[in-house]
Amino acid sequence: MNRRLEAAIRTIAALPADDWQPEHWDAFEAARHQLVLEVGRIDRAHEQSRSDRQRRTEGWWTLAEARKVVKERSGGMCELQGPTCQGKAREVDHVYGRRGPNPHDPAKLLHVCGHGNLNGCHGLVSSSREWRERSRVLAAELEAKRLGEAS
Repeated sequence: MNRRLEAAIRTIAALPADDWQPEHWDAFEAARHQLVLEVGRIDRAHEQSRSDRQRRTEGWWTLAEARKVVKERSGGMCELQGPTCQGKAREVDHVYGRRGPNPHDPAKLLHVCGHGNLNGCHGLVSSSREWRERSRVLAAELEAKRLGEAS
């Protein structure tokens, strides 16, 4: 059992059953507050571990796993090949952003050149709606091709 949880329970158990003084109330409130915090931490940890299990069973990707697949798919070259292309890919772009279900799915990622959203193809897709749409279509096509070759 958690040490802080045990200490809070011991504090409450050590309080007198009757004849409470103001200092007893202070000790009780402090211990009760600690119990609430610890139970909340335990609940959040349980929810997080369940989410991790759920992600694994539903085929969710971690960013590290997805980056590896996308880099292998691209061979180190920029997959978008836009007008500002620098050739060698340096970053993985989330073509739908990092929100939503399974944001690190390789079908939603492109290996692109440039630094951040500043230059190269990464900057292009960040600043142009037309190129953002093209990148989404391309990412899905490249991943479908990769999966077709793997089978």
